[in-house]
Amino acid sequence: MRNPRLLALSTAMIVGLAAACRAPASVDVPLDLGTAAATPGGLPTMPPAPSLLVVCLGEEPTSLYLYSATTPEAQTILEAIQDGPFDVLGYEYQPVLLESTPSLSTGQAHFESTTASSGDLYFNPETRLPDTLAQGRSYAPAGCTAPDCLQPYQGGDVAMDRLVVDFQLRSGVSWSDGEPLTAEDSVFSFQLNADGRTPGSKDLVYRTASYEAVDERTVRWTGIPGYIDPEIAAHFWSPLPKHLLGDVPVGDLPTADVSAVTPIGWGPYQIESRLPGSSIALTRNPHYFRAADGLPVFDEVLFRFVGHDPETVVQQVLNGECDIADESALGEDAWPLLLQHQAGGDLQLVSVPGPRMMRADFLESNSPIFRDAATRTALAQCTDRNGWSTRHLGGLGSVPASYIPPNHPLVDADLAPVPYSTVAGSAALASAGWIDDDSSAATPRVAQGVAEVPNGTPLAWSLGVSPGGLEESWAEQLVTDFAACGAKVSLEPTPADELFAPYPDGPAFGGKLGMVVWSWLGWVTPACDLFASWEIPSAELPEGSNASAFSDPGYDAACRAMLFSPGLEGAAAAAARVTQRVFVEQMPAIPLVVLPRIAAAGPDVCGLEADPSPSSVIWNIEALTACRP
Repeated sequence: MRNPRLLALSTAMIVGLAAACRAPASVDVPLDLGTAAATPGGLPTMPPAPSLLVVCLGEEPTSLYLYSATTPEAQTILEAIQDGPFDVLGYEYQPVLLESTPSLSTGQAHFESTTASSGDLYFNPETRLPDTLAQGRSYAPAGCTAPDCLQPYQGGDVAMDRLVVDFQLRSGVSWSDGEPLTAEDSVFSFQLNADGRTPGSKDLVYRTASYEAVDERTVRWTGIPGYIDPEIAAHFWSPLPKHLLGDVPVGDLPTADVSAVTPIGWGPYQIESRLPGSSIALTRNPHYFRAADGLPVFDEVLFRFVGHDPETVVQQVLNGECDIADESALGEDAWPLLLQHQAGGDLQLVSVPGPRMMRADFLESNSPIFRDAATRTALAQCTDRNGWSTRHLGGLGSVPASYIPPNHPLVDADLAPVPYSTVAGSAALASAGWIDDDSSAATPRVAQGVAEVPNGTPLAWSLGVSPGGLEESWAEQLVTDFAACGAKVSLEPTPADELFAPYPDGPAFGGKLGMVVWSWLGWVTPACDLFASWEIPSAELPEGSNASAFSDPGYDAACRAMLFSPGLEGAAAAAARVTQRVFVEQMPAIPLVVLPRIAAAGPDVCGLEADPSPSSVIWNIEALTACRP
């Protein structure tokens, strides 16, 4: 953060620490106790002490501006000052700032017909990108809600549908300075996002035809012709205070005090003061729209920045310097220590498998040995996923069957991970044509009758991974597991920025490796396009995300059907199941493990509810409370 103000803890905070945790040794606490009130008997009494919650984060964010606040620490702080506009819980949108989650069934979303002609902006259903309507390009005519009714454009005027969504703000919501929060604040945020001087993705902006305030509490989003998205709720822009930021130059907002250092919100807390590099103190927002419900429970919140040393962070939870250690401070190295202290009853450990999945992708374009699904599935059998998860995660993660996390509402519960067995995996490799021709464990199997693979080709390849962390640990495990089944793998640690460089230079997306181990984030709409043929990297699509080059017509059709749906129910859910079944049958990648989201807390904090999909694991900070014996 830039130019933060000095943090000065109040006297009431000192007393409040006794209820929640002891005062951090690194925080200077002023000793002015103020003037005590006198009872009729002449004995002084202290005013009631506010309660304080101390949340320890990793590093201090450089900015709290909405479009620059990309770090986990920034997201946790924003949860305290901006409640919503949606809580994404269990991969589903729950309204907070809004009256409801709009959908076609509620009538808050609908299709309207419009006319498009050559040269007009529209959404190309083949590339899944905004495009210019031109001769021969695929488009969705009016009434078309599935991939099987797409048509090539032949010229002239054509009728197309566009999606219109109305978002209704809750009544009586104000900014923490008392000014009403209106639909214009959301439109102002959209305008900032659309400005080229504002950092961040413009993807949704490019898919928007108009975004306007209908009245004080209603915002209307209209998409470009042909654009249909399963996440209708995602088309709302989180408000920014136009009355404060409207006169600030757009290019200054990522660093300006009013937007990046001490921004205001409508949530349970407001920033009171800051100590550069150390902490941020928050107090109750007197205008919080949920105050009548007794929220927030704690009067004050202190965010401390404690770094990532596992022993230091865990010790600060144990000795009460942190009521809660956020996941941003609890790196992978802290997990074994946390499990140890949880088993001893010294702290609470709240955990849930999150949206981050580690995968080992087969890069078929570079390695013909992987073009046979039987070979890929056999290698999945050779992979001890449960064993690795137990050793490194203590059971906190989960092993997925496909590319969708097991706790996602669209997961096909009838599918199970390929079971681990070196014996069965070796037998399956032999059946696929990979034979042990010399009975030596020191040499790899060779091809004998494998389709598209010359006889005598060794079962050997390179495996790329970014060095350090769990990814490299998994890569090392795969080298061992595959060797036990008769494959020889050479590990190639490569810096992340080089490994993930786009086509054609990047080792992964450029197809210069046999396999790659990496982590990918899931979201509300399952990322089926990561294995869709239209995402295969090429000279025409260097940013394509399907590094495996996997291509299957049935998978593509189901993926298009899911992404072409205005919602994730019915036909979209059925299509999601098809993609998962094709994935398990074809195994274009080995889904290794879904990593956990973790928060640690002292015994006096109640109400922590870990969830896989919100922006912060402390998503319900307004409801946290001190436990009572």
